[in-house]
Amino acid sequence: MSPSLTAKTMNITLAIAPGFVRKKPLLGVAYLAAALRGRGHAVEVADLNIESALPDEDEGARWWDKDYVDNYLDANPGFLDSLCRRLAATKPDVLGFSAWHLNQPFTMALARHMRENYGPLFILMGGPDADSFFMCRHADAYVTGEGEHALIKIAELLPDKAALAAIPGVSMRLDGRLLKGGEALELPDLDALPLPDFSGFPLESYKHKKTLPISFNRGCRNCCAFCCMSSVWKKFRTRRPDAIYAEFVRDAEVYGADNLQVDCAAFNLDMQAVEGLCDRLIAWGREVRWSGMGLIRPDLEERMADKLAKAGCSRIDFGFESGSDHVLALMRKPFNAAMAEKVVRACAGAGIEVVLSIILGFPGENDEDVENTKRFLERNKRYITDLGVPNECGVGGGSPIDREPLRFGIRPESVTSCLGWETVDGSLTHVTRQKRVEEFCQWRLNAGFGEQKEKSIKLIGENYSRE
Repeated sequence: MSPSLTAKTMNITLAIAPGFVRKKPLLGVAYLAAALRGRGHAVEVADLNIESALPDEDEGARWWDKDYVDNYLDANPGFLDSLCRRLAATKPDVLGFSAWHLNQPFTMALARHMRENYGPLFILMGGPDADSFFMCRHADAYVTGEGEHALIKIAELLPDKAALAAIPGVSMRLDGRLLKGGEALELPDLDALPLPDFSGFPLESYKHKKTLPISFNRGCRNCCAFCCMSSVWKKFRTRRPDAIYAEFVRDAEVYGADNLQVDCAAFNLDMQAVEGLCDRLIAWGREVRWSGMGLIRPDLEERMADKLAKAGCSRIDFGFESGSDHVLALMRKPFNAAMAEKVVRACAGAGIEVVLSIILGFPGENDEDVENTKRFLERNKRYITDLGVPNECGVGGGSPIDREPLRFGIRPESVTSCLGWETVDGSLTHVTRQKRVEEFCQWRLNAGFGEQKEKSIKLIGENYSRE
């Protein structure tokens, strides 16, 4: 997608409604901004998370909860309009909202208020959860899947709204009907995209200073049963080592970043590309730390762990989920507990912080499986930097257990909310899973894995409904 000017230019505002912990900029918005600016459009980024200075979830806020948002807006009259005045001041031809479950209530309130009070403008919703915004009748269009191509085509074809309905990845509201253009196009060569553009983001205001997100790939080579990644991206694509390295250099020299956080399913899905990147970073010699989600795999042994550490990798968050081979097989994880143990110890031995996530209550899990997980953690406690608060297994997002619940022993009629599902034999319900989570959290405290903190994903699941 080489930069070229379009015949017309538009003013496009990309807005992020409150709902996120204000740690760092959103990478997807920076990619969209770069793609649109490369076509000659004037793009303004409005990260209302930062500009509004609202409390975040660490301070007890629940922006994913519609009742919480409604009560907040009722108690603070004029606040919503102040945010809308900020957006209207950019004089957008297109106002695009970054659409996530986390910020859905606030996003929909902003769209409604903009539509009712600030004249005709084209409003669209785009992002990983955009399809859950179809009920928002104050939006003109919705972009699902990869957004660069779709957003460029929208800007190119407006104001011909009828033509937008044929764009892959775009759903268009026209004459009271929702017309869908089919699945989004996925760019085969990620390195054809311009580097994400963070100009216009309030970089000094994020909690993590001198920190930027970066992506090594899109999609995933695996298809874990609980994960919705395969429904978000259909194909796995990786970037070349020299392109990732160029972004490291740009982020350090242009933005002053000394810490990069890798935002993708797992940074090491293509280990050959990662090793090539490490060679370049080691030769560069600049001290830039980086971290991200990683995949447990056999070639992440001592030699590779040492190279990662020398290249600046300071922390890896592994989607470990269980210490039971039985459950790992049910989840379709591409490793077993023995492999996980070798990888955890190799990374810790190289000086890399190791963080493990846990999922409890996967269909088919039993008490002995949970005990196997505890034994694994006890055995490897000295190598584990942090153990996340366990997540109750949810069903949704187009994951394999969402698409084929019966295949995994789940009653299809019970899948009315993310955490409301039940197994056919009745052994796993939300109540029994919550009890398992609570007991595990108490064990976690007793075992010395740190203080328990409430996870937002648990609360999201309790409030997310398909209705």
